[in-house]
Amino acid sequence: MVDDHGLVKTNYLEYEFDKVGLDQHIRLVVVETMHPEKIAHWSEQNAVLAIKSLGKKILSDGKSSFRYLVSLRKRTTPLTEDKELKQTILTFDQAIATGISTDMLLMLLIKQMKQGQLDADNSYRNVYATSDLYLVPKWSERGNFQAAVKVEIKNHVLRLRTETFKKTLDKRGFGLADGCFKWLPKSNGQPLFKAGGIKNHRNLTPFLSVEELDQFEKTKLGIINDLITGLSQQFSEYFKMFPTPCEVPLAYYQQPKLSSASQVWQVLRGSRFHFVANSEQPEVLKLTQFLQEKSDQSSRLKGLEIRSIAGSKPVDGLNIQVVADLDDSHYICGSGKRVIQHLTLTNFSQLMLKDEKWDLLDDKAFQMMLYQLQIKREVMTAQLQIPSGVEISAASQFRYLMLDNLADRKSEPRLRVTRLTISATGKLSFEKGLFRESDVADTELLKTAHQIWESSKRRHSYLVGAIQSDTNLFIIYGTDLITVPDGAKLKAHLVAADGENRLARSELITAAQATVTVDKTGREQLIQKLEALDQSTLTVRQVNAVLKRNWKTKLMQDFNNQFFEDTGIWLHIPVRQKRFDAYWVGTYGMGLLELQGRHYYFVGNHQLIKGKQARAIPLKQIEVLNSPQPKTDIQAIFQAFESLLQVDFVRFNRYTVIPFPFKYIREYLDLEAHREKEKATLNQHKTQQ
Repeated sequence: MVDDHGLVKTNYLEYEFDKVGLDQHIRLVVVETMHPEKIAHWSEQNAVLAIKSLGKKILSDGKSSFRYLVSLRKRTTPLTEDKELKQTILTFDQAIATGISTDMLLMLLIKQMKQGQLDADNSYRNVYATSDLYLVPKWSERGNFQAAVKVEIKNHVLRLRTETFKKTLDKRGFGLADGCFKWLPKSNGQPLFKAGGIKNHRNLTPFLSVEELDQFEKTKLGIINDLITGLSQQFSEYFKMFPTPCEVPLAYYQQPKLSSASQVWQVLRGSRFHFVANSEQPEVLKLTQFLQEKSDQSSRLKGLEIRSIAGSKPVDGLNIQVVADLDDSHYICGSGKRVIQHLTLTNFSQLMLKDEKWDLLDDKAFQMMLYQLQIKREVMTAQLQIPSGVEISAASQFRYLMLDNLADRKSEPRLRVTRLTISATGKLSFEKGLFRESDVADTELLKTAHQIWESSKRRHSYLVGAIQSDTNLFIIYGTDLITVPDGAKLKAHLVAADGENRLARSELITAAQATVTVDKTGREQLIQKLEALDQSTLTVRQVNAVLKRNWKTKLMQDFNNQFFEDTGIWLHIPVRQKRFDAYWVGTYGMGLLELQGRHYYFVGNHQLIKGKQARAIPLKQIEVLNSPQPKTDIQAIFQAFESLLQVDFVRFNRYTVIPFPFKYIREYLDLEAHREKEKATLNQHKTQQ
C-alpha cells in the first residue's frame, strides 16, 4: 500500500538561515577563558542574548581552557574588555568555518526567545544566560521535585527530554526564572535545584493531548509547535526558510490491525499458578497472600479454568514469586520444569490499596506479568506457543542477532553476540559467542557479529539488533527521530473548540435548523432544547453542560459541523474523525519512509487515541549491508516481518516496535544472567563455609 496515505511529519527540521539578515541583527562571539566563573558577570555587562558551552580543552600545562559561543545584539558599543577572557567576533560564515553548526545557531535563537525578557529600559536581556535550555511547565512541581523539558537540536533533529530536578541546600544551583531553569551563582532567596530523580519513578511530559487547548500547550507536541511558531514570528529576517518539520511520503503503509490477545489465554487456559513467598519477609508474604486470594476470586481466571495455590518453594510448572526487588537474596531462578516469574513489592504493592471490587485480570501490569511468565516458559522449553502459525512461519524466515558490550567504556569492547533461530514448527535455538574488536573471527556467527559491529561504528549506542536472511543482513538502529502530527492545525481547531468561546443562542438555533439529517425527530428535539435556553449568550462549556449529548451520533456530528461552518467555532473537537486523517499520518498503523537518504519505519497505534498520547511514535532506522538494491530489499523485508510487529504479547495491547523474536532473546539473556548470579552466590557461600 503506497502513495495515497499522505506525508509523514517528523522532528527533523528543515531550515536555511539568511546569513546577511543574521549578521545584520546578531553579533556572534567566541569567548575563551581559564576562569569560567567570570562568564556570568561578563554576560550581564554585555547584555548577552544567549550562550552555548563549546566544552573545554586541556592545555600543555595541564590546565583547562573553556570556550563559549554567545550571541549579542548588533551594535557599535565595544565589548567589555577582560584580560582573562579572550573574545573573538565572528560573522555567520566565519562561525561555520570554525566548526560551529547551524543547529547551535538555531538553539541560540530559541534560548534568546525562551530565556530572555525585556528589562525596565525596554532592552532585551537574558539574565543568568544558561547553556542548556530547560523549560519548566507550571504543572510540573511535585513537592521537593520539579520536572523540566530539555530542548536540544542535533543533526537538525529537535529533541525534547523530560528531566527531574530536586531541591538542594547548596549555595549554587538551578533556579526558576522566566519559565526556565537557569544556573544561579546564588539563590537570591529562591529555592535552588540540582539534577536528580526519584527512585523507581520517572516524570513524563505527555506527547500530545487534544482534549483542551491548555492541555495541548503543556505537551511536547504543544511545545514543538510553540517553538516553531515563535521562531517564524520573532526572527522573520534571519531565515530564507523558516524551521519546519520535514515531511516525507510513505514508501509503504499498513493499516492498523493487531493479533488477538486470546492467543495468550488459549495457551494459559487450564493452567495452575503457584505463588511463592519467603515466610521471613512479612511484607512479601502479605502481598503474596493478597494476590493468591484475588486470583481465587477472579471471575475471568475462573472462566479460563485457571487455578492458583501458594507455598514457600517453587514447584514444577508455572510459579509467581514475590520479591522485595530484583536484588532480593531470596530471588529463585527457574530451572528444569520450574518456570518462575517475579513480582516486586515496588511495582505491585499498590494493588492492595485498590477497592475490593475489581478483578485481578483488570490490572494491565498483572496481565503483562502473565504474558512474561508464558514467554519465559517458551524460552525454557525452547518452543513457541503464543505466536500463531502465520507468525511462526514469518519468524522462521530469518535469524535474529543481538550484540551487547560487556566491557566498561574505557576498555576495548568485549562483545557478546546472541543469535536466535526459529524452526517452521516454532522450535527455538539460541547461540552465543564472545569476541573483542581486535579478534579474528573463526566461525560464521562471529564473522557475522564482526560485520554488524564494524558497520555500526559511531552508532554503537543506537544498535538494536540485526536480522539475517538467506541473502542479506539487515541492521536496526534506534534514533532520536519521531513522527509528529500536524500541531499547527490541531492547535487551530483546539482554539476554535475552546470551552470559553462565547456564542449566541440564536446562532445555535440557526445551525440546528440548517443541519441536514435523516433524523428529523432528533433535530426537532435539539431545536426545542436550544430554544429553551434562558441565556442569549453562552460559552461552549455551558452549551455542552446543558445539552449533555453524545457527539458520536450522526445528528450531533452534522450539527457540530454546521455550527463550525457558520461561526468558526466547534462545540466539540472533531479532529479524531476520519476526515482529519491527514493530521495524524505516522500516528496509526505502520509505515516505511526515506529521509535524507536513509530508511526508517514506524510502528504506531492500532486504535484511535482517547484524547491523549503519552509517548511519541519513534522512527527506527533499517539498513541492509552490501546490497546493490537497498530500497527494494528493505521494503521487501519490512513487508515480510510486518506480522512480527503486529502482536500484543510484548507490549500490552500495543504493537511491538521491533520484531517479537528479539523479546525471546532478551528473556533468554535475562534468565542466563540470573542463573549466573545464583551460581556465583552459591559458590560464595561454599567458599565462606
